[in-house]
Amino acid sequence: MIELRGHNVLNLFQVLFMFIICSTAVYSVKGHWDGDGLLHGLLDEPIDIPELDDVVSDISNQADAVTSSEKKFSARLPAMHSSAIALASTCKDKKWGYQQLHFSEDVTNGEAGLFKQQDDGTIVIKKAGLLAVTASLRGTGGDKYQLIIGSSAFGDGGLPPIHSGSNSDSHSKGACGASLDGFSAGSTGSEQGEVVATRWIEAHAGYKLVAATVPFPGAYWQIQHGQIEITWRPLHNSHCHASQVTLTHWGACYRLNKTEPFLVEGARKIEAMGITTLKTTLSVSAGPKPDSDEEKATVWKDLLETKYTITDVAKHSVFQTIFGMNFSTYVLVAYTRAVTWDSNYYRSYGMSEKNKKAEAKEMEDLTEYLMTEYNGTGKTFVLQNWEGDNVLEGGYSRLVTGNTKMNTKEEVQKGMVEWLTARQVGVESARSRLSSDVTVLHAAEACKVWDSFEGKSDWMATQVLPHVKVDLVSYSAYDSQRKFQFPQVLDFLNRSFTPSDYVKTTPYSAYPTFIGEYGMAEVLFGKDSSKIQPLMRMVIETCLERKCPFAIYWQLYGNELITNNDHTNSCDAWDGSNDGMKGYWVYRPDGTKWDLMYNLLEDYNKNC
Repeated sequence: MIELRGHNVLNLFQVLFMFIICSTAVYSVKGHWDGDGLLHGLLDEPIDIPELDDVVSDISNQADAVTSSEKKFSARLPAMHSSAIALASTCKDKKWGYQQLHFSEDVTNGEAGLFKQQDDGTIVIKKAGLLAVTASLRGTGGDKYQLIIGSSAFGDGGLPPIHSGSNSDSHSKGACGASLDGFSAGSTGSEQGEVVATRWIEAHAGYKLVAATVPFPGAYWQIQHGQIEITWRPLHNSHCHASQVTLTHWGACYRLNKTEPFLVEGARKIEAMGITTLKTTLSVSAGPKPDSDEEKATVWKDLLETKYTITDVAKHSVFQTIFGMNFSTYVLVAYTRAVTWDSNYYRSYGMSEKNKKAEAKEMEDLTEYLMTEYNGTGKTFVLQNWEGDNVLEGGYSRLVTGNTKMNTKEEVQKGMVEWLTARQVGVESARSRLSSDVTVLHAAEACKVWDSFEGKSDWMATQVLPHVKVDLVSYSAYDSQRKFQFPQVLDFLNRSFTPSDYVKTTPYSAYPTFIGEYGMAEVLFGKDSSKIQPLMRMVIETCLERKCPFAIYWQLYGNELITNNDHTNSCDAWDGSNDGMKGYWVYRPDGTKWDLMYNLLEDYNKNC
């Protein structure tokens, strides 16, 4: 680690970088500064990095599926300017600004010129990629201050003067009213006087990265110590990922074409995008009302008049049409009809031996049908539940209301373990008897993984998954998709279970956990795509970097209204307008595309 010592500086930003390159093309820049200003370290010798393993582990927490071989490279710092520059605005009678170190790199391994520090204090990223940026400062002598990192959208002028730029809600306001485009303000750190800022950034070639300290009006302070780490990762969009980067069609508030059943209509739109994996529900009519009622009275009428099973649903003409499309893989939310009055009966009543056998038998019959009917196609079918932690939460709430035969949370958890086990037994039974080029897999989906990651013990990742042996695990990732630690959370979930022996023979053996749902509404951040897209990109890239099976966006058409809270949904209250919905969609109700999400998905199948 190189240290800087020198003159105390009021309200100044100072940065020093060190570079690391891994064979996975993860480039890291790391440095730290303190308030004095004199440079201690190796000015004319390559900088050795003894803690390389720790740095790479802390930044990216690479799973076993990601190669751990590394390459070191070094950098030099020939000079430093100690004077403050680019004092860009005034907070009443107090000034704020930042100071950059003039940095030139001397790379001994890897790709030279990836980062370039400019005279205006910005860092130019010379090659497109995904950046994970962490910065921290410790200061004394003042009240409050902010550490901000983000993009400089103001050319060579560095940070903007007060009142410059847009005043719309799409720009976050820095201290003193400066409009700072795309910035992420820091939060209080773990030590006295420390502030920490983290951010995922999708950087184009030529992107200018800015970090700055901003005091609140009237607050003076000194920099004692600080550091910044930048990890650059290449984007995986130069290859075809049409089978991994996909989306869901299910349960929307609208449709755009009534010439075919709702599920078929949406599947055709996804097929037309060139995507080869479809996620949907294996159930009777899952469309908007009143269309779903009309479909039940016509398209689904004959089936609904019988005592049908889930296999009968799969045999229906709607799914024969969908399974005959040019998809190679289907991820299906599939609940049996073993207990018709509550698909999640196990959370309230447990699993009797009769119900275990009935659940396993329906899963076995469905697996046998898929492996037999579609033999010769090489297709893959993944059968999963939906957001199991929400089901557990419902079971826990019934312990309070008394609407259950369970007495403890542990009994609710045991019910889920036995239910998942019965489903797995059914799938394995059919696979063991049949020879087919069709792959059928069983997955369990969790959705409160962040809580488990933080040490809370009520949820699937710690209370259920360690006690079952399923093929795959799915993560409905809304609880951590906006967090800097998302890659670590996904790895935590992947370590929480032991996959079946069968999955080790499939292409999913390297990392048998997938992202079953993620997504951000168009209305977030004032519809500012500069804040939404990097997070969406990060989720996809985290999956691809680990070779996880799928990253599945929610969804083709929207299903949440502006007035909904906590996913409580009633399409009946919708006024039919685009503005009446949050915007979890690719196609809006008026038929126009949300270009951000459409183009992001297309970016991963354009080379197919």
